Amino acid sequence: MLWHEHILVTWACFNDFSMWDLFYCIAPDIPMVLFLSMMNCSWKEMKGTWPYFVFYEIPHSAGFCLLIDNKRYQKIWLLHILLDILTHVDEFAMRPFLPLEFRVNGIWDPVGWI
Repeated sequence: MLWHEHILVTWACFNDFSMWDLFYCIAPDIPMVLFLSMMNCSWKEMKGTWPYFVFYEIPHSAGFCLLIDNKRYQKIWLLHILLDILTHVDEFAMRPFLPLEFRVNGIWDPVGWI
């Protein structure tokens, strides 16, 4: 999903939406976006490399959200992961239970045209 879609769904699910809620609803994507910006490369170039694993797959695992000490922000983080599970298909299928190799192929690709 795109960031604005994550923000809209999170806003719809949680009342009294704050700036911290906004941060946590896009936070799983921020490490990879920053890395790609610094390296000036695309997602597809990074797929299967160690930076992709560190900056994308680890933050998108359900266990990672246990590092967050606020239950509301944990729920927002997990909502992001759930939305990505539903919308990431084929080569970008999610691995939400790292370190297990189990992948979940989504049911819909909202950014397939990119």
